[in-house]
Amino acid sequence: MGILALLDEECWFSKATDRTFVDKLETAHAMHPKERQLQAKANRKLEKRLKEVIMQLEDERRHTDQYKEQVEKVNARVKALKRQMDESEEECSREKAQRRKAQREIEDLIEANATLNREASSLKT
Repeated sequence: MGILALLDEECWFSKATDRTFVDKLETAHAMHPKERQLQAKANRKLEKRLKEVIMQLEDERRHTDQYKEQVEKVNARVKALKRQMDESEEECSREKAQRRKAQREIEDLIEANATLNREASSLKT
């Protein structure tokens, strides 16, 4: 309660004196340290909780940074594996093409051999 409120309250009583007003002021003033102590205690609790929350936030940020680094590493690994897979597929395609070419050449050689064998057998006869 403020000083003016206390003075206003004293004005309502006919037997009020300066001494009763001073007593009320002293009582009100004596209550303030108790309130201050309670408020200081509440402030300390809030500051402690705030520090805990800040530390938790810092931990979460640190974890987030670590997860981002891990994601970047995994993404780089995935890109490397994709590149390797593409190279393997290209190599496989080249080998298939070479195999088809070799198979055609073998078929041509078999056909040429058969033709030569027929000519040789016809010359023998």
